[in-house]
Amino acid sequence: MTIEPIDSTRSVQKGDLSYKYQRLRERLRMAVKNGELTGKLPGERELARRYSANAKTINKALNDLAMEGLILRHVGRGTFVAGSGPSPKIPAMPSRKFAWIAPSVEQRDGKILLSITSDLLQVRGHRVEVIEAHLNKTGELPDLALTPGILRQVDGVLVFAARPSRELLANLRRRHLPVVLVNNHHPDIRLPTVLTDLSHGAFALTERCIQLGHRRIAVLIPPASLPAGAAAQTGYEAAMRYYGLEHFHRLSVDDSFDFGTLTAGESRPTALLCVSGALATLVREKMQQAGVSLPADMSIAAICGPGESCAERESITAYEFDPKRVMYWATEFLTEGTSPHGPQMAIVPGHLIDRGSLALAPVRPDAPAHPTGEAKL
Repeated sequence: MTIEPIDSTRSVQKGDLSYKYQRLRERLRMAVKNGELTGKLPGERELARRYSANAKTINKALNDLAMEGLILRHVGRGTFVAGSGPSPKIPAMPSRKFAWIAPSVEQRDGKILLSITSDLLQVRGHRVEVIEAHLNKTGELPDLALTPGILRQVDGVLVFAARPSRELLANLRRRHLPVVLVNNHHPDIRLPTVLTDLSHGAFALTERCIQLGHRRIAVLIPPASLPAGAAAQTGYEAAMRYYGLEHFHRLSVDDSFDFGTLTAGESRPTALLCVSGALATLVREKMQQAGVSLPADMSIAAICGPGESCAERESITAYEFDPKRVMYWATEFLTEGTSPHGPQMAIVPGHLIDRGSLALAPVRPDAPAHPTGEAKL
């Protein structure tokens, strides 16, 4: 098996869908946007007959549109258009208010996610209230993050990129309030959770670096992303093993991290995979502040969180996720209640966007050019 070069001018996505399926999905999308399909949609068999397609293919296309927030699917009630044409005639349900807790709501990316969440809940007749909260010394949301007064006013809690403390979760359970975690999970308690596929993202970025000749690749993980961020380490190590390369120990980037070590020594890495676009930006800034120049053969790539836009602004090659898909599943879990089979978990895939920021690295003579075994994620 040889390593094929990747076209750096386009988005790299494995498993591209067929042209016929793409045409069907686009026809359905246009039918929703131009008002041809409004309110409650016909059944899948009727749509299959109308669009000369298989009912299973119709179902798959509708699921894609639902992830984008164009339609809403309710088990036992049908499929409804959201935000286009007449208001969907969904059976009346009492309006509810949900609390949104995130450490970075005031940042640009946090506001984008909040706006998406607000729109998705508004379509269902609900609303969201932003709760300002600060993490404690252990990186968790303390019990006092939600006062008794707030808890009496909300019908559920959505926590983004943070870990609730056991005391806070116990308080929510006593009040029978649902809680959904997004972009992180709790290490001790199973809760409804929506995660981005960090493992595959790290594998794809590591493989891309190897294809460009990099052999000394390191992954940088901010402590705030743990425990979910550890999945990136799994994907990274799997790719390195697959190509017979030795991986670095995980580099946990906290306030005491010495960024100068990244450019020191003969065994320093030539490619850095940062778990978050903000971390990729921070690495560059910290090196400049320390008066350290980024070596010519060193590349920086990022696995971005949903809604992060800094990689695009700074033209960094990245593995990115559609924030609408992530927040669709979060609001779905929050409004539809807990599954009788236990807490639900959704892992949302992303795609690699090569913006040409990964420089070619000289290949050492003793480095393997071919994979040596099966990758195990």
